[in-house]
Amino acid sequence: MVMTILLSDPRVTAVPLAECGEPLVALDRSFGPARARVRAGLAVRLRQAQDALPAGIGLRVVEGHRSVAAQRAIITRYAADVAAAHPGADAAERHH
Repeated sequence: MVMTILLSDPRVTAVPLAECGEPLVALDRSFGPARARVRAGLAVRLRQAQDALPAGIGLRVVEGHRSVAAQRAIITRYAADVAAAHPGADAAERHH
């Protein structure tokens, strides 16, 4: 059985987060034009995974680290889209 858990679920927000201090690095163009910024350790693992793929197959990374401000802007934009698509729904319904 597959169960979907939304980011708004209290179980998700209850997970403590701590800055690990690992630097962010930009992925090279072999991962796509986005040059996504990811943790250095993840960049190493992505490179290892890409190198292990058959010739002609590669990974494309379209997003990486987002600042808090960027993430809030995405959520605000999405909430506005949901409200516009469901004008009769109240705030509680739109939240879920």
